[in-house]
This record gives sequence, structure tokens and C-alpha cells, in this order.
Amino acid sequence: MSGRARPGSLVDRAFRRLETGPTSTEDLAADVLSLRGHPGAAGKAVLALLGGDSRFEVDPQGMWRLAPGAVPVGTPLRDLRFAVVDVETTGGPFSRGHRITEVAVVEVRSGRVEESWHTLVHPGRPVPP
Repeated sequence: MSGRARPGSLVDRAFRRLETGPTSTEDLAADVLSLRGHPGAAGKAVLALLGGDSRFEVDPQGMWRLAPGAVPVGTPLRDLRFAVVDVETTGGPFSRGHRITEVAVVEVRSGRVEESWHTLVHPGRPVPP
């Protein structure tokens, strides 16, 4: 699947359905895609829809569930926990000897910086002004 799903999309409908608990491939196909009567086609359609999305898990018996910590598409950033990574370099391509000079990571929860970390890295060459 290319790109991210939009709220209201079939992927979002599957997410909302699985918030109520695990369900079989056939039931998910019927509830989300309105596919009934051909388990093989339904299974392929559900796998094509959800198989590449790490928020969804399926077991060998064909029971789908949400992965631990999965959040719905469209969740505002203020409601998420995430990290911001910043990498500074000497400014050119690696093939010309340019290297990383600094790495920083900031953890954000509920819109607030909770923790941060940074380090300078010796690039093994002069750093331009």
C-alpha cells in the first residue's frame, strides 16, 4: 500500500473494527470490505489492505488484532509520544569526505519535551565556518 491511510478510509474502518477485539479474516472482510462468500478472495483482499501496516497483526489461524501501542490514523501529534532526531554534518556528500558532527534526540510526550540527548561527533576533518 502506498502512502498513509486517511481517517475514514478502509484501513481506518478496519482499525475501528479491531478496537473492539480480535476478529477473523472472513468477518473483517465482511465488516470492512463487504466481501462475503469467497474466503480465499476475502483473505487476499484483507491481507493486501492491512498486511503492510505494522499496526495490524494476524496469527496463523487468520485472527486479526491491533498490535500493542497501535494508534489510529489522524491522531493529533499532541496525543502521541514520539522522538525528533536531528543530525548535523559538515555540509557535503560522504563521498567527498563530509561527515556527521552532531546528533540530537528529543522525546516529546503530549506536546512537551520530556527528555533530550545530544552528542558531538569528531568528523575527522575541519568543520567549515
